[in-house]
Amino acid sequence: LQIVAPVAEQLVRLEGEAGAGRFVRHVILRGLGFAHTNWTLPAEGCAYIQAELPPPAAIHADGAAQCRIEDCELNHLGAWGIELRRGCRDNAIVRCTIRDTANGGIKIGQPENCPRDVDETRGTLVADNRVLDAGQDFLGSSGIWIGQSGGNTVCHNEIAGPLMWGISVGWNWSYFPLNRARDNLIEQNHVHHVGTGILGAHAGIYALGTSPGTVIRNNHIHHVFHAEHWRGAGEGIILDNGCCGILVENNVVHDAVAGGFGTNFNCFGNLILNNIFAYGKEYQLTVYGDAPSGRPQPKGELFARNIVLFREGPLIKEKDWPAFTTLWDYNLYWREGGEPLRFMKYSFDEWKAKGLDEHSLVADPLFVDPNNGDFRLKPESPAWKLGFQPIDLGRVGPRE
Repeated sequence: LQIVAPVAEQLVRLEGEAGAGRFVRHVILRGLGFAHTNWTLPAEGCAYIQAELPPPAAIHADGAAQCRIEDCELNHLGAWGIELRRGCRDNAIVRCTIRDTANGGIKIGQPENCPRDVDETRGTLVADNRVLDAGQDFLGSSGIWIGQSGGNTVCHNEIAGPLMWGISVGWNWSYFPLNRARDNLIEQNHVHHVGTGILGAHAGIYALGTSPGTVIRNNHIHHVFHAEHWRGAGEGIILDNGCCGILVENNVVHDAVAGGFGTNFNCFGNLILNNIFAYGKEYQLTVYGDAPSGRPQPKGELFARNIVLFREGPLIKEKDWPAFTTLWDYNLYWREGGEPLRFMKYSFDEWKAKGLDEHSLVADPLFVDPNNGDFRLKPESPAWKLGFQPIDLGRVGPRE
């Protein structure tokens, strides 16, 4: 019998001063094991607006440049795994396994919008990592969190466990003040079986706030759960309040309780192209949250060349929208069983009369074997006529 009583809250700290030009440079942590940190809950408790950010990370960096954490294992941690907080530039976290943490896996940047460029953490590569069974105690955790930080690449990671978000990018609840989250690339990640804890999950991949140049593409997201304590959550991809300038393309999302895609009323200028959203349980698509007050404002997104396949629940959660000045077209919709398809309270013809989905089809997409997760299209699929492009999932997740 082995009993471990952790004492240290952090195991490694890189402490540079970016504002003074004193960086910690070229430090490499490779092939190391880190385990058993502690974090004691303050007497007043720990309540935070979102994502459980205040607790510390086992490996922490400020003012680090061109450093690498690679082929490391971080297990049984009392809070977060790795944090690159302030003034960190061009670092890499690759091929690490983070398992059994009380909080989330990796934090990039800060929630505060730093006034000086030198204090922004940016240009981080987060690749080929596994974040598994994280968020055991802090129920609002993220597997990978990016705050006020731009130019990061999060690719080929696997994320699973009792997390509220697999990947969360951006940190601003409106269009203004403009924030530093931009040009982030989220691609080829495998996010699955998230939300297995008490609160369930909000989303597999989640974006928040104006984020020009950010791309979410070629990710495989499936089995996103909610819980009795927070029904209505559990979506595959969410663009939340203030999202603007984000491209969502070539993702395959299936078996998310609350559908494949959701967006806030308070968003515009996003492109949702060439995705597969399949087998939501309660509904498939939603526009929710901060509906415009007073005169309805245009939603202003482009939703095109997407395939939506389902067998239960409505296609769209809402019964109506306050405005229809949005661009939906060249999509393919199909409800297994052949029941007539409704677009909220509207028939397909009534929906088209509002200027939506003029060239779209209601037809079986003819996937190879969707019940077993094979979403390749057969040669005779009607999706090809709409310009749909094949999605290759062969390189999703960590590369061996």
